[in-house]
Parts: sequence; C-alpha cells; structure tokens
Amino acid sequence: MMACHTMPYPYAVFYCHSQERLNKVYKVSLGGEDGDRVDAVAVCHLDTSQWSPNHASFQVLRIKPGPSPVCHFFPADNLVWVPTSTSMKRTERSFTERRNMGSGLAFWTSSLLLLLLVMCAQGIEGRKMSEKQWETTHTEHVHAHPSSHMDHMDPSHMIFFTLKDLNLGKTMAIYFPKRNLSKSPPLLPREEVDPIPFSSKQLHHLLQFFSFSQDSPQAKAMEDTLRHCETAPIKGEIKSCATSLESMLDFARGVFGFDNRFSVVATTHLTNSTILFQNYTILEEPKEILATKMVACHTLPYPYAVFYCHSQESSNKVYKVLLGGEDGDRVDAVAVCHMDTSQWSPNHASFQVLKINPGSSPVCHFFPADNLVWVPTSTSM
Repeated sequence: MMACHTMPYPYAVFYCHSQERLNKVYKVSLGGEDGDRVDAVAVCHLDTSQWSPNHASFQVLRIKPGPSPVCHFFPADNLVWVPTSTSMKRTERSFTERRNMGSGLAFWTSSLLLLLLVMCAQGIEGRKMSEKQWETTHTEHVHAHPSSHMDHMDPSHMIFFTLKDLNLGKTMAIYFPKRNLSKSPPLLPREEVDPIPFSSKQLHHLLQFFSFSQDSPQAKAMEDTLRHCETAPIKGEIKSCATSLESMLDFARGVFGFDNRFSVVATTHLTNSTILFQNYTILEEPKEILATKMVACHTLPYPYAVFYCHSQESSNKVYKVLLGGEDGDRVDAVAVCHMDTSQWSPNHASFQVLKINPGSSPVCHFFPADNLVWVPTSTSM
C-alpha cells in the first residue's frame, strides 16, 4: 500500500510513502452519536519497533514501540493506494466506484476526484506560507523516521516560538482554535461540583453519572483529563485542576498570597475569522506585563469546565501581542515565555516544533481565547 497525506502549501501537495513492514488496510462504517455516518479508511501498522518513541500514537495509546500494532483512521482528504488485484470481501470493498487507472495502482471515488479538482482549482489563491515555514515543514519530514508518517507537523502545535521572534513586524504561522465559548461546558459553582467525585478511581461511576459508555470518545477524554490532573508536578511547579471558579481563585490566592490582589488576562479575537492556521504579523511592539509570579489556567475536556492551573518557580515573562492575520484577522493575544525549560520532558511538543533541547532556550507560546493567565494587580504593562 501507499499512503498520501495532504500538506499545507499554496497548491495541492501530498506526502506519499510506503513501508516494507506489514500493514493492513480496512474499510470501516462508522456511526456517530449525532447520527453522522462515515465510510472510513483505517490502516494498522503491525510492527512499530522502528518508530520514534515520541510518536503521538504511543502517548495516546500508552504503549511503546514494538510488536503491538498501531491503527489509525484517515481524514477525507488523504489517499490510500492499493493494487487493483487486491481481493476484498464484499463488506470491505475499498470504494463503491472503481476506476482502473491503467497501471493498476488505485481505486478512486467521485468524491476523492472532486476533492483533488477543488484543491487544484484553488491555485495560487490558497494560503501563502513563508520560506521559513516551508523549511520547517520540509525539515520535519526529512528528519522524521521513515516509518513514522504521522510525525509531520501537527498544526495545533504551531503556537510555540522563541523570545527572539517577539519583535514588531515578525511574521509567524500560528494556530488559534476557534471555539464557541457559548457552547463550552459551564463553569459550575463549588456547591454543585464538590459533591461529584473527581478521581480516575471513580471513572466507572462518573461515566454512569454522565451517561457515557466506556468506549465513547467522551470516556477517553475524561480519563485523560483525570490522569493529567493526578500526575505529579514537575520540579519547581505547583498545580491544581480547578473545577469551579472558587477553586481557581483559591489556587491563585495561594500563589500570590491571600492579602494580594490579582487580575486576569486572556487572548481576545477582535474579528470573526474562521481560519484556524495562518500567518500572523506582530503589528505593535509587544507589551510586557511585569509580573513576579503568574498562574496559567488551561481548559481540559470534561462534561463541565475544568481548568489545569499551574505556576512555576522559574522565571516567566507575560506579553500582550497585537497580531494581524493574512485574511485581515486581528487578535489581541496573550503570550508567555518560559525562561527555564530544563525540567521539562524532552518529549514536549515545543522542542519538536522549535528543534531545541530542554534548557537550551526560552520557550514562548500563545494562549487560546479560553485559557486564562492570572497576574498580580500591581503589575505594570
């Protein structure tokens, strides 16, 4: 088999690869809880012994490289080519409509053909990317292990940058998730959430309480959130998962001192762009928020609002940065620079994106709009 994955570029580019090791290809009919129906393609890699230990699949499945097969679904704009002589059971036919391309390479569907035509029709009107971004994406592919085709850059990781990038006029590719905050899980009052257990040991009962099946994606997300909250903090860090506004404020008071006042800053989208990933240019000189301490709170997936809040003893810098997107989008963004990353895991996504090692350089990142940064009110900007 040969797999082809779309890559971000002004015209259609596919990263195609094939492996000598045994793989299995499946057609899977899926039904979503909302009635959605997907005729999906899945590939199972039966030998992952040569894959990078940092591969995302091992973190998701909690396994290590080796004989355990790793399977994954393909998005609709990716292609899998197989010999036309391949035999398939009736229920596993690759596509409802076949076209023999003369060389016996692949099956096509009208929808895939339409996809390619649309992508080609976009031509040079597609999103522009700078030379630096092309080099970053290309280098990521060149240096990824050939058996780790999913190691290409995840756009959602494109929030990291270095301190030297924080200059007026600098252009960077940034991912800003567009979440509808009105549809986000509610931040409940303490008296409502405190009686509800918040422990992975109680996961079975929690799934029953929220009416989720054990094999549902909601169950997986809840389990990941609970385990993330129960993981020990790194050296020099204090952390807490806030399940209510009161618990979040209590944690912040514990960091800043009970007699000190504090306020919150957050990223604000000044326009209503629907583009998640594009080039942004720094429009004004970044403004540093001079804070001796800070508390960052990140949203976690759960039936009600849960924030992973943490503070580090090591030095951090907080900035407000006005960004302008290629499509005219304007974002008043919050960015944090961590000056000491020596205690971070070498597998942290920032090191893969920036191609640096723990402790070698400050790591900065932008915050999405639903994350919060608490700073002392005496802070000057």
